[in-house]
Amino acid sequence: MNPKLIGSNLIDCIPIAGPCPNKCDPCYYNDDELRAKINFTIPIMPTLEEVGDKIVRVNSGADSSIRFDEVVKRTKKYDKKYYNTSLPHYIKDFPAPVVFTCNPKQDEGWFYAVTDPKNLMAVRIRVATWNIAGVDKAVAYYANLSTPVILTFLYFNNKESIQHPEMYELHKHIENNRYIIKPSVWKRIVNRYPFYNVMTCGDGVSHLCADCGNCEALYKRAVSIFYEKEV
Repeated sequence: MNPKLIGSNLIDCIPIAGPCPNKCDPCYYNDDELRAKINFTIPIMPTLEEVGDKIVRVNSGADSSIRFDEVVKRTKKYDKKYYNTSLPHYIKDFPAPVVFTCNPKQDEGWFYAVTDPKNLMAVRIRVATWNIAGVDKAVAYYANLSTPVILTFLYFNNKESIQHPEMYELHKHIENNRYIIKPSVWKRIVNRYPFYNVMTCGDGVSHLCADCGNCEALYKRAVSIFYEKEV
């Protein structure tokens, strides 16, 4: 059980074993510390009994666009699910809502600009204190499409990876100590985006899904819009 999901109505699923070839930076899924705790040599496929009424979060690690056909086939049995990807190629082909990470690289002004928001449950934007110009552009683009935006603030294992170390502090993140953006800086960045459809992953203090609830609400919204059914 992913400790981040405890108490929430979400459950993880990673149908393709092995490291993710995307190599985003930082990449939490390929992190040696995580891989030492979890056996990634076999797929993570919860049983239907384990899922129950939960929403299956497909590829919170790895990428649902990698070996796309296999991912879709192996997750067909789950009625309530959404897919995660940082590649734009198959977004419209997924049979369920998609959370799309539009800036898997940390380049200052770069992001994927998807022109058709169909199937997008939300666009996830990775945020650090040194990529704000790019975040500004991505937020403006997707907010204009009325697509929900989730700001995900990056955390780091070591101080050497941080360009503005004075804006981060060592703090317990779920189970391990990480360098996390200070709450005052978090608030200052969030206040740049006073749009109704811009939200955050967590609240700057808690990183637990049970304390957030955004993905659950966005999943229900996406299903009602794109698939015309109630959840």
